[in-house]
Amino acid sequence: MKSPSRLSYSSLSTYAECSMRWLIERGHKIGSDTWWATLAGTVVHQLTEDWDRGKASEDAVTSKVAFEMLLDVEAAKAAEEERKVRASGKVLKKHGKTGGPNKKDREWWLEEGPKMVQAYIHWRKLTRWEILTLWDGEPAIELQIDEPVAGRKFLGYVDRIFIRPTGEMVIVDIKSGKEPAGWLQLATYRLGILRKYGLDITEAAFWMAGDGDIPGLVDVERFNLDAVEGMVGAAWRGIEAGVFIPHVSNMCSGCGVRDYCPGVAGEKAGELEVVDAVEVNERSLIESVTQPTSG
Repeated sequence: MKSPSRLSYSSLSTYAECSMRWLIERGHKIGSDTWWATLAGTVVHQLTEDWDRGKASEDAVTSKVAFEMLLDVEAAKAAEEERKVRASGKVLKKHGKTGGPNKKDREWWLEEGPKMVQAYIHWRKLTRWEILTLWDGEPAIELQIDEPVAGRKFLGYVDRIFIRPTGEMVIVDIKSGKEPAGWLQLATYRLGILRKYGLDITEAAFWMAGDGDIPGLVDVERFNLDAVEGMVGAAWRGIEAGVFIPHVSNMCSGCGVRDYCPGVAGEKAGELEVVDAVEVNERSLIESVTQPTSG
């Protein structure tokens, strides 16, 4: 098995939370089950991006028809990959913010998804935050960041960079699910933007679709960027040393690859090769390593 050609924050987070899940999903390439929430989150991102880019009108992107069409496209992709789509949330007697009779299933998202897109547009109009135009004339929407971190390729997609009416720039990541427990993702985006564009943006936020607002601005300058880079480097060292340990917890019941996990005696765990060494993928290496940036 070769190491990956690059890491992303998602990959880094998965490895930190459960390195065995990382091995099964990303090393053995076993596709996990997915969630209606994940598919719908992709749709929310697509429709808000279309509106921000001026590709579609407000009425078009907030219609149930548009949301349903895109959601079914994502569901079809999951079916082609033989991935089961599961409902998250709570079982409630009637439709509510946290679930419904069948949790947050397809019908729940067809009801709530267009409202989230509408909430985003309302928030944009209310705050009057403008999207930053980059030096190449492109708007700072879904920016691909593929810069060297810890001497390796690190991939990220920054949803938006806004300019507030007071002039400050803000990194914003759109979330259609729960608010993340921490802000490390935003710190990795700050590092990537600094490396690629030379912009040191110290304010960031998660825009929460369920609330239609940001819970507050985050001072990502509190993160030491050398330390952020060190965490990425530590993940690479662990992967290439073959360090894969299951993190057995109450969360395992919802894991999409538990059938293959030796940590919970998954019925298919014996089908996978035991990995104790990983070959370095030369494509991940950066010949000219950018010096760590203090912060």
